[in-house]
Amino acid sequence: MPYGALRYANVIATRELLRLACTHRPKVFHFISSLSVCYATGGPAEVREGDDMLPHVDRLPLGYAQSKCVAESLTRHAGARGLPIRIHRPPLIVGDSQSGASNVDDLVALLVKGCIQMGAAPDLDWTFDAMPVDFVSRAIVRLGHTSHLERHSHLHHPRPRHWRECVLWMNMFGYPVRLLPYTEWQQRLAVDANSPHHALHRLRSFFLRSERSERSERFERSNDPNDPNDLTVPELYEEGRRSAVRGDLTHQATAAVGLDYPRLDAELFDRYFASYLSRGFLPQPTGRNSSPRPVARTVPCYEDAQFLERLLRQDSGDPLLRVRSVSLNPIGADHSIISELTSWRRQRSTGLFRCQLTIERTGALHTDRLEMVIKAKPSDRDALDVGQTVATMCDEELGRAFRDNRDRIGLAGSHLRELAIYEQSDVRLRRHLPRCFGTWRDDERAEWGLALEDLHSLALMNAVDQPDAWSPAQIDAVLAGLSDIHAVWYGREQALRTVWPGEPLSRERACDLEPLWQALATHAAPYFQNWAGPSIARTHRQLVDSIDQWWRPLEQQPR
Repeated sequence: MPYGALRYANVIATRELLRLACTHRPKVFHFISSLSVCYATGGPAEVREGDDMLPHVDRLPLGYAQSKCVAESLTRHAGARGLPIRIHRPPLIVGDSQSGASNVDDLVALLVKGCIQMGAAPDLDWTFDAMPVDFVSRAIVRLGHTSHLERHSHLHHPRPRHWRECVLWMNMFGYPVRLLPYTEWQQRLAVDANSPHHALHRLRSFFLRSERSERSERFERSNDPNDPNDLTVPELYEEGRRSAVRGDLTHQATAAVGLDYPRLDAELFDRYFASYLSRGFLPQPTGRNSSPRPVARTVPCYEDAQFLERLLRQDSGDPLLRVRSVSLNPIGADHSIISELTSWRRQRSTGLFRCQLTIERTGALHTDRLEMVIKAKPSDRDALDVGQTVATMCDEELGRAFRDNRDRIGLAGSHLRELAIYEQSDVRLRRHLPRCFGTWRDDERAEWGLALEDLHSLALMNAVDQPDAWSPAQIDAVLAGLSDIHAVWYGREQALRTVWPGEPLSRERACDLEPLWQALATHAAPYFQNWAGPSIARTHRQLVDSIDQWWRPLEQQPR
């Protein structure tokens, strides 16, 4: 809606409430704004809690954001004259985190339903920064009674999800939804959403109209693909085109008052979709992943103190060692969507968990505290199912190629491979690995895992996506370590088969997998071109076409 349509609801109403707050004894005035006021086209690189966005109001792409920005300005002026004020900027507000009850007429619900109706979703670089309504309300109340925060808060999620992850989850739930390039999706939307029964019917202009097309009946694009006048509002909200929001002070304040941010994970999405289904808002899922999940959560073996006790007794050689208490907390789940989705689907916890144990050793006068990491492996079948869903979501041909070759790629046997590696006794290998307290394998209960030493204090921990943090000496150390690991198997290639379940990647097998490589190259070409120009896509295709030639000398190298 344009600014004019929202002026009375968001600006004039705020003015009247400010008058009320100033009447007789001044009252503390809490204004609920929106993070959308931070996303001005060509605005500042970063926006912090106290930044005034009024100088950029004419570059805010949404009338809603403009009206909130003006109302913020009124509130700031009242604060400058002595009225105690607080301005809170939440992101998209979604349903209750416990019941899943939500507004089926908001942007999130309508976009989800519209994509399901179309069987397609826009492939946009969106960060899905959303916050459950119960957390937002609780945070506003608690932050309103604390001295840990100044006047303003940014209630954005410290661990948001990506839009593509949301589309993947829809597919895993049983709704076949393909990712399409935005222009192709717009063409589909222009036709499909003509019906007033389509969920996105009222939002057509939001997705289809740009600033230039609003000013002229004849739509002509400029030669610059990033000209903001040619971009629709959803494109302007992509990462790299909008300001970065900082909420460091707010996150410190929420921690100080004991507020934990709810995880935006598959379990939360499941509650929202269950609510949508119970209210008849969404149709029943019919896709290949729509089979019912287990009703009750399976308690994994590593939550049992006696199981861990047996593991540690065998590792330490102390037959009387006792485990008095066990505390588990998930870690690293933000980097493992396979673990998250398989945990949700099977109702069995997989992934990384920090485990704190209180143990009693033979002859010890006091109990000790032991910290380790539990790595619970998902089945390779479940991991392959996630891969299959991702491939099909991206491209039908890629999905078919993955399906035909899924049992011949590296994920096959992955739940057993790491266990076998940690069970090796060669000291040349083990000195490069964390200490392993034990492994377990129960095919009948579908449980596989390892108990490893906790390495949380290492330099460059979780720095795989921070290349600037790596010094030349550290890179050299990594290369030397990898060389040492590979050298363990030099001249013992046949022994490697006992550690590496599955078919080795030979030249013949690599050539047999060419349909998969071709499908991947076709899908990746536009992304590679945007990243490094057209030459890299051509090089990629040439490498795929000539596998048989360059693999021969590669295969002759030591393994």
